[in-house]
Amino acid sequence: MVAASATADIAAPVPPFAPIPASRPAQQPSVFSGDVELDTLLNDGVVADAGALAQLFRGGYRNRISKLAVSAKDLQNVPEEVRQVIKLTVVALSPIELSIARDLAMRLEAPGFVGEALLVAKKMGYENYLTTYKNISKNYKDISIVETASLKVPEISAESGGDLISFS
Repeated sequence: MVAASATADIAAPVPPFAPIPASRPAQQPSVFSGDVELDTLLNDGVVADAGALAQLFRGGYRNRISKLAVSAKDLQNVPEEVRQVIKLTVVALSPIELSIARDLAMRLEAPGFVGEALLVAKKMGYENYLTTYKNISKNYKDISIVETASLKVPEISAESGGDLISFS
């Protein structure tokens, strides 16, 4: 009988592909896979839509979000967690400008927020529009349209949190 229990202990080897313990978070793949530097875009001014802001916030670019502009109308689509902790530059469009933005979006066969963002970029003199929307050309007049997926993966060490609002 002693031999039987000894063989039972030996018969249960630990597999070489043991799962990662639950206490260690799994590395999530980045939505950023391109070679475009966000800092380079920021030099010429960047307008972002709500989807792009959310991706940047969750993807490691938190400390640079306050340098972006967003349409006042699209601000309602920015996640609450972003609005509460990040200072955003919000640009309001007049009713006539909103009408022009809708017309522009229809001509580009894009959602309304695309037209708004392009008009905000034009109004602010910015040269870049950062978006998650994929079915659009890479530029419109003198505004470069950049998908968030084409950004470089942010360096983790660059994350400082300096733009976060702190309440003491």
